[in-house]
Amino acid sequence: MARISGQFRAGSPPLPTITALVTIPRLRKERPVEFLIDTGADATTLHPIDTRLMGIRPLHFVGIPRAMMYGVGGNAQYWEEVAELRFLHDDGDYWDVVTLPIHVAVPTRANSAIESLLGRDVIGLYRFTCEALAGILTFE
Repeated sequence: MARISGQFRAGSPPLPTITALVTIPRLRKERPVEFLIDTGADATTLHPIDTRLMGIRPLHFVGIPRAMMYGVGGNAQYWEEVAELRFLHDDGDYWDVVTLPIHVAVPTRANSAIESLLGRDVIGLYRFTCEALAGILTFE
């Protein structure tokens, strides 16, 4: 079975992350995104830190309804957008491609520094192993 490894970013505690090449076909935008792995998040979300780097602006969503999402950190509004997430296998030869609707955060002052989150909609597609002390973070 193919393995995809994430990494632990320095911090206290170390932060579990994984990088994916994110493509938003409708907007013709593509960029690598380092996602914070969030087993408490129902859905994968792109936040302003990454949408700015991708060149995604609120004007791209004119006429698209917003949805409210509720979480431990509070409530926020998002647009839903179909995206393709590509994860490189550890052997470097193959990519896993996951196509699904993700949530793009409506930019606000409150979410301007929040990282993009990989939620259970993607995590649940894999056997996820996270052993921080051993430095193991894999998706199989």
